[in-house]
Amino acid sequence: SMRFFRILFSVIGYNFRTNAVLGLLFVIVKPEKRKPYLWIPAIINLLVCCTAFFSGVAFGYDENYSFYRGPLGGIVFIVPIFYLLSLLWSTFRRFSKRNGIERFVPLVCAVFCLIAAYMDTVRGGTSLNEAIMISSIFFYIVLYSQDNRRDTLTGLLNRKAFYDDCTIYGRNVYAVTSIDMNGLKTLNDTKGHDEGDKALTKIGECIGEVIDRTSMGYRIGGDEFVILFFNDRENEIIETEQQIKENVAKYGYSVSIGHSLRESNMELDETIKISDKRMYEEKRKMKGP
Repeated sequence: SMRFFRILFSVIGYNFRTNAVLGLLFVIVKPEKRKPYLWIPAIINLLVCCTAFFSGVAFGYDENYSFYRGPLGGIVFIVPIFYLLSLLWSTFRRFSKRNGIERFVPLVCAVFCLIAAYMDTVRGGTSLNEAIMISSIFFYIVLYSQDNRRDTLTGLLNRKAFYDDCTIYGRNVYAVTSIDMNGLKTLNDTKGHDEGDKALTKIGECIGEVIDRTSMGYRIGGDEFVILFFNDRENEIIETEQQIKENVAKYGYSVSIGHSLRESNMELDETIKISDKRMYEEKRKMKGP
C-alpha cells in the first residue's frame, strides 16, 4: 500500500542521515579506536524507526497519509546529533595541534552541521539528508586534501607541504631546527628496511609529540626532518630539541640536531642552510675524527 512505501522511504531517510555521519566518524577515527559500541546508537535508531511498520510510537501516517510523530520520534534526531558531536570532537582532537589551514577543518565541519540543523528546523526535515550529504562530501574533500600534505610513514607534514608552507608562512618563521637520524644506512643494511622504517616512524612520533601551535614538523627526505618555529625563544627551542633526543633515545635510536634563529632581514632559505650546517656539524662530532 501507499502507506507502507511512505513508511519505508521515511525509515531509509532517517537511517541515511545517521549512517552518513557515522561513516564520516569512521573516516576520522583510527581503525584501532573504532569501538563496537559506536554502532549501538545506529542500531537503536534503526529499530525505533522500524516500529513505524506496526506502531506509531516513533512516527507514522494516518488514514489521510498525513505524517505524525510519536513519543519516540525524537530518537531520529538525537542519534544523528550524537554522531555529529562525536565527529566534531574526534575532528578537533585530530587537528587541534596542527597549524595552517588544517586548524579550520573542525570549523568547516561545524558550520555545515549547523546549516544542516537549521535547514531541518525551517524546512521541517525535508532537506536535512541533502545538507548532510553536501557537508559530508565537502568535509571529505577537505580531509583528503589535508592528508595529501602528510608523510604516510611518520604522519608529519611532507616535503611538498614544507615548500608550500615556507612560501605561505615564510615571513612568520623565526627559527628553524634541522634533524637527521644517525645510522639509518647501517640499520637498513644490517636489519632490513622494515627496521629502518620503524625507526623513522618512532622519530616522527617523537617530533610530533613536541609540536604545538607555535611550530610545524616535516619529514623532507629519507631521514631528514625540519621544524619551523613561529617564535624566537631560543631556550624553548633548545628544550624542545633536548626532549626529542631523550624520547628518541628511549627507543634505542639517536638523532643529530641543529637550529638557527632568523635574524632581521635574513631570508628563510639562509636560516635553513645555517640550521642544516649546524646539524651536520653535530653529526660529524658524533662520528668522531
